[in-house]
Amino acid sequence: MMPSYLPPKINYFRTRLWYAEVLYRSEQANPKQLERLFKPDKKPLDQSNSWYQYRKGERTPSLKTLRMVEQRFPGSYIIFNHVLWDILRLANPYDETALTAVLIRLKPWCRDILIRQKSPLKFSKLIARELVKRDDLDALALLLLFWNNAHLRGSAKNTRLAARFVYYFLLMSDFRFLHDEANGTLLFDALSELVLNHSMRDSERAKNTHEIWYKGNTP
Repeated sequence: MMPSYLPPKINYFRTRLWYAEVLYRSEQANPKQLERLFKPDKKPLDQSNSWYQYRKGERTPSLKTLRMVEQRFPGSYIIFNHVLWDILRLANPYDETALTAVLIRLKPWCRDILIRQKSPLKFSKLIARELVKRDDLDALALLLLFWNNAHLRGSAKNTRLAARFVYYFLLMSDFRFLHDEANGTLLFDALSELVLNHSMRDSERAKNTHEIWYKGNTP
């Protein structure tokens, strides 16, 4: 089973990333301006409106709010509802229904990659290298699927290897899919806490960082 802290932490991080995405798409500067934008007839409160809570990850937006914002700024819902969060929630590697529900939400090229393997979810360095180079949110999701599958099946070796390639991805990505380097930092922090801190030693991460950033070596 995955640690019980994952679901609330997932909501914390994905809410903060969603807030940042809305801020970017709306071209507003702060929660007060967002409150004024969506509720023009209501006097915005300095520190107690919902948008301040979304920024801090203290409150998860309702489906009604998500739909309202998505209607105004199409695409803002993508990061909040991305399949990578559901991948991190998977708790049973043998639950084919849950796994299928995840796989059909990945882009077709991701599913094509899995079909090429005899054992679709078994970690492969060759495929992991290909995913790191794609710099795409679905590529990261597929790396997380390899990590989660190895973790749940108790394969310490493949868990560490998959985590290493998740780390490579985060080190090498320019986070174009998040529009802002600060949002990339937030995603980095999220996956560090949810994945990397449980699968990699600090010394290993320092070594990988040195290899990529200072020596220019790629996996």
